[in-house]
Amino acid sequence: MFERIVAYQAGRVPDEAAIVLPHQSWSYGAFADLIDRFAGKLSDVIEPGRRILIDIPHLGAHWLVTLAVEKLGATSMALAGIPTTQAVLDQFGVDQVISDRPLGFAATKPSTVIDDAWLQEAKTETRTAPPRQRRPDDAVRIVVTSGTTGVNRMIMLDRAMLDLRINHSGVSQVFAKPKPRVISEIGPGSIGGFMLGLAAWMVGGALCQRDPAKTWAETLDTMEIDALILAPIQLKMALESLPPGYKAPPGLALFVAGGSLSLPLMQATRELLTDNIIVTYGATETGSVAIGHAEMLEGFEDGAGFIQPWAEVEILDADGNLLPPGAVGEVRVRGDEVVDGYFDGPGDPERASFKDGWFYPRDLGTVTPAGLLKVLGRLDDLLNLGGDKILPSRFEQAALSVTGVRDAAAFSIPNELGLEVPWLAYVRKGKLDVAVLQARLQMSLKWAVQLMEVPEIPRNALGKIVRGPLREAATNRQQELKRSPKPHDQE
Repeated sequence: MFERIVAYQAGRVPDEAAIVLPHQSWSYGAFADLIDRFAGKLSDVIEPGRRILIDIPHLGAHWLVTLAVEKLGATSMALAGIPTTQAVLDQFGVDQVISDRPLGFAATKPSTVIDDAWLQEAKTETRTAPPRQRRPDDAVRIVVTSGTTGVNRMIMLDRAMLDLRINHSGVSQVFAKPKPRVISEIGPGSIGGFMLGLAAWMVGGALCQRDPAKTWAETLDTMEIDALILAPIQLKMALESLPPGYKAPPGLALFVAGGSLSLPLMQATRELLTDNIIVTYGATETGSVAIGHAEMLEGFEDGAGFIQPWAEVEILDADGNLLPPGAVGEVRVRGDEVVDGYFDGPGDPERASFKDGWFYPRDLGTVTPAGLLKVLGRLDDLLNLGGDKILPSRFEQAALSVTGVRDAAAFSIPNELGLEVPWLAYVRKGKLDVAVLQARLQMSLKWAVQLMEVPEIPRNALGKIVRGPLREAATNRQQELKRSPKPHDQE
C-alpha cells in the first residue's frame, strides 16, 4: 500500500532524490528498485499477515525493509525507544525480527540479520514480489510505545486509518515548496517520524539524514534543506549550537512536533533560524489534533495549535465535568484519527485511556473560544507540594535561565516524613555555579529544591521527559544520604 508512494514517484520523477544519507543517496528509481529486490529476497522468510518487528536504527535500511515488508503483505512493527527483548517479543506477538545485528539473546522467534553480506546479495536479487491487495481493515503498521509512562503499549494502524492520516498530514502547511529536502530528527520508529517520511514522499521530496559529525550550521548550509522536523528539546539544542550571527538559508520551514513551543524558544527560533514555524499537537493514539503557524500562536504561551476539523477536544474538571472555554483541566480527544484502543496487549488494562470514544492523553490544557489548544503539561507530572499543584515546567524554565544549565527536569518524591519534596535533575553545560542555580529556584518558586546532576535527561522518541528513572535515582540517593554516617558519628 504505502510502498506505492515510492513506486508512483519513481514512475514520475525517477532521477529525483528520495533518500539522502551522509555518505550515499538514492533516487526514486534506485529506491524503488532496491525495495523490489529486498522484497524478493525476504519473500522466502516472510508470509502475508505476519507481524515483523524491524529493529534497524539506520534510516535508509529501516525504510527499505519497512517498505519491502509492506509489499509482501505483512505488518511492520517498530519500537519507539524500547529495547528488543524476549519479553517484548512475547508480549506483543511478534512473529519474526529483522535486525541489523544479532539480538544478543536466544530468541524463540525467527530472526533475519541484515548485515553487509545480506545487503550485497539483496542488490543482485532478481526475484520481485508484486504488491498485494490490501483490505481497508488489514493491519499495515504497528507501533509499540511507552510514551512518558514506561508502560509498553501497542497501537495498530489499518489501511483505512493510515490512508486517513496521510491525507490529514498537513503537507501543504509543513513544506514550503514542491520536492522539498527534509530532515526529520524524529525517527520512523515513532508514528510521527513514520507519517512525516511518507508525507515528504507524497510531494516528491527527499528524506535526508544529518551527518552527526557536522554542525547544524554546516548541515543547513551544505545540504540545501527546505524543512526541518524537530521536537522542542531538539530545536533548543540545535539553536544553542548555531554560531553568533548565523543566518539560516531563506525559506526554511520548521515543523515542531511532540509538544507546545514556549514563547522564549519561539522567539529565539524566529531570530536565529526561521519565521516559518508550524507547531502540531497529537499522539500515536490520536493522529494530528491541532496545528498552528507561529504567527497565529504569537503571544500565546503553551500554544499547541488550532484544533483541526476532524478532531474534537474537551476540557474536564477533576470530577469529569465539562469546563467552559478558557478553563484549565484535563484534555480529552476524539475524532476520525483516534484509534479504538490499544491493540492486543496489556497497555491499558483498566481502559482508563479510552472511554466512550474519547482518548484521555493525561495532558493538562485549555481551549480558547477561538479553538486554540494550549497544553500546559502532563497531569501525572504535577508536583503536589503542601497541597499546591505546581507544573514542573516552572522549575525547569527557572533552571534553564541560569548560565551553565543545558537541560533540566523537575519532579517530586516523598521524604522520610512522607511529604513530597521538589527535586531538579540538571545537565551541566560548561561552568555552572550551583549556588546561583539554587538561589534562582528559591527566588522564583519559594521552595527549597533538592538538586541532582545527571549526564542526560531521559526522554522518549519525541523528546518528552521520562521522569520515572529520575524519581528512582533521587529516591536511591535520598536513601544513601540517610544511611551515610553523620560527622559526629565518625568522631
